Amino acid sequence: MSTRSEAATPASGTLTTANTATNPLTYTALASIARQSGGRPLFHDFDPAGANVPGNPLVTATADSAGVHLTWPVPDNGGAAVTGYKVYRRTSTSPRALLVNLGPSTGFDDITAQAGTTYYYMVTAVNAVGESQPCASDEVTPMLIASAGDPCNMPGVSVVKDGADTPPAPPSPDIQELFIAEPYVGDGQGRPAFTLQLKDLSTVPPNSYWYVIWDWGTGPRQYVAAKTDNNGVFSFDYGDVGPALPIPPTSVPPSNTNAPNRKGAAIGTVNKLAGTITIVVQDSQVGSPAAGQTLTNISPRTFGQTGGTNVISSSALDKTDTTPAYTLIGSNFCRPQHPPTAVLNASPTTGALPLTVNFSGAQSSDPDAGDAIASYTFNFGDGSVVTQTTPALAHVYPVAGSYRASLIVKDSRGGQSVNVAEVIITVQ
Repeated sequence: MSTRSEAATPASGTLTTANTATNPLTYTALASIARQSGGRPLFHDFDPAGANVPGNPLVTATADSAGVHLTWPVPDNGGAAVTGYKVYRRTSTSPRALLVNLGPSTGFDDITAQAGTTYYYMVTAVNAVGESQPCASDEVTPMLIASAGDPCNMPGVSVVKDGADTPPAPPSPDIQELFIAEPYVGDGQGRPAFTLQLKDLSTVPPNSYWYVIWDWGTGPRQYVAAKTDNNGVFSFDYGDVGPALPIPPTSVPPSNTNAPNRKGAAIGTVNKLAGTITIVVQDSQVGSPAAGQTLTNISPRTFGQTGGTNVISSSALDKTDTTPAYTLIGSNFCRPQHPPTAVLNASPTTGALPLTVNFSGAQSSDPDAGDAIASYTFNFGDGSVVTQTTPALAHVYPVAGSYRASLIVKDSRGGQSVNVAEVIITVQ
């Protein structure tokens, strides 16, 4: 007896036949998975003629101090181009309501969301046929993005946390966390600050070393370090480190392999009660990395007496499990910041429907030198909101009424306008 397998092609719906008399069964299968984003559906010969409403967008929602951020890919358009999206929102105590009508943008920032409130969002797609029909499972709740810290304020950004050590490290060398900050100092010099959080510094051992070592560019590894003398008194250094192992087997390791090369004294502070050591160094003293450049393979390590001559990780009393990277923002980014000012102009403000109004935020400004307006969020007062990087656009009001249009702007450092920028639009 022979059997046959059948497969349909999306283009024509025709069948192809394979006869197992000539193609024996192998009891294996090869599958492909495809996602359709437009055009006529698979097996369309059995579907109603013409276009349909689009599919529902698959929404991702996150939240931070700036609000709730929704993103989604373009869904199946049902055979007609998606022209816009509608965002709905509810809470556990309020019914679902339309929050905003969007154009073809595949993302929306809800800056009206209040901290401490749990929101539920649903996004539908719209084409010439109509609006997609969502299910309860299409509703999403934002996942809170925990802040990793503020690079402009001490202790800064949490770069790495260390897990439990096996066996446990002694308390004073036991690294818990590393922070990096770049506070503004006003003289144009970058001064990254490295803060080590240790398990316990109530008892400080003599002749001990606390290092932060990193790679930058093509030069030698750089470091900052705190160390204690015979009496447990702290001092602070910066410098570079000799080449790391492994050395090619045919080569003789150089004499400075993993050796610290002290270049000078750094600025440092110790808080024994808090268990922290902070070391500050000028960027020009550690290779001159600039804003936008990245320190890689950042490795906090602690040592006993051997830390003065060799910093190979295998001899460390403690080190972090991972060696992350940090991209410098530059201390100039942390200069004092004032909110930008939004200015909204509209023309015409009165007219017969359908009324096309030209909006402009071009007169918006930022008082801080070096800052510029980075985004414009237009709320047209009719449920439609558009966020873009350019200051002007047109909007059509198809229904008679009075509409309060408004503008919020953000600058290049994320500062948001707080002033009222509104225009009343009257459609007759």
